[in-house]
Amino acid sequence: MIENMDNSNEIETNTPLGFSDKLRLFFNQPSIFHGVLLGLVLFAAKLVFYLSQHWDFILEPSFMYLSFAMILYAVFTAGKAERNAFGSRFTYFKAYSSGFKVMVIGIAFSVLADGILYNIDSDLANETVQAQIEKAVIGFKEIPFISDADKDMIIKELKKQQLNSFSSLFSAWFGKVFLNSIWIFITAIFLRYKPGSNDWLNAPDNENQGAE
Repeated sequence: MIENMDNSNEIETNTPLGFSDKLRLFFNQPSIFHGVLLGLVLFAAKLVFYLSQHWDFILEPSFMYLSFAMILYAVFTAGKAERNAFGSRFTYFKAYSSGFKVMVIGIAFSVLADGILYNIDSDLANETVQAQIEKAVIGFKEIPFISDADKDMIIKELKKQQLNSFSSLFSAWFGKVFLNSIWIFITAIFLRYKPGSNDWLNAPDNENQGAE
């Protein structure tokens, strides 16, 4: 998607960048591009589920696994592109930063979809809370060691939710970012630049060593 991460050098330093140039360079970053693309896909998916009256599907484990798979795919795709561009400068920190940006942007779009739909349809938030309560009750049967007092407290907290409020939406975004950050730590290990066995031979100063 990008030709060179340093393509900003193609523009003379004494020429001030216009807004369109800055915008182009910003979205020219694979992590930004794939993060936005991921976010738009998640946003569209939630809109389709809402319009088709299958909103409950977003609370199913299958949707959570699908969302997680899309996040990992976007992170790996962006990471590989940036590693090819940066080369040996693509350290672990840059690999993590790349994946983190993809994840943060994608989840932000997903939570934005929730906020818009909850505010457009006041009944949707109540339906979502009710669905969460029903799934919690089912989950209690799988975890028998939870006391009745703890069960009552969990149900009470679920009922108190205001899903269309900024604080609730921010908490949802922060919680998802925090949980997914654990996986970004791991993926960065595989995406960071690792010197190959022929790197020394391919260096400009050593290319002709074997011919001597």
